[in-house]
Amino acid sequence: METKKKGTIKYLIRIIAFLLILTFLVFEVSYAFRPVIEDWDQEASGFMGYWGEPEDSIDVLCYGGSELFTYWAPLEAYELYGFTSYSLGRSALRTPLYASLLEEALETQKPQLVVIGFRAFATDLEVVPDGYFRWTADMLPYDTHRVDMINAAMPYMVDADENPITDSSSYYFDIIKF
Repeated sequence: METKKKGTIKYLIRIIAFLLILTFLVFEVSYAFRPVIEDWDQEASGFMGYWGEPEDSIDVLCYGGSELFTYWAPLEAYELYGFTSYSLGRSALRTPLYASLLEEALETQKPQLVVIGFRAFATDLEVVPDGYFRWTADMLPYDTHRVDMINAAMPYMVDADENPITDSSSYYFDIIKF
């Protein structure tokens, strides 16, 4: 009887190991199939640069739409006033994405002040086009903040013809789309 139990446990461990490896491969292969977006590098480098900063090294985080990375000069603020800052923005950042992206940003930095751009709240930026969302989501690692962002955006998601999108599976697993 003990031998049968050990055999069952080994079998379950193999299944779990296989599923973990398969999940890892699906996520990693998904990156290889993502399309190349011409302008993506400019904005993605801002996000990737932020996550490349040493932990807790930023005093002020300016966060929001393009108005922040267009009108705030972190180097000038440092030279004139001696504090570190980072302008973390995304062109026309949609309001349903604010919370999840900010939570992700605060994972590695604990700034003394967060300046939030509110232009998106005063304009009609609640609709989240599919292409825009993928461009934004692709900047995030696969973690709970990305899942939260997908869940928050789904009620506002529209395709290129502005029809509502109801199936979220391709946002969780990119390889389904590409």
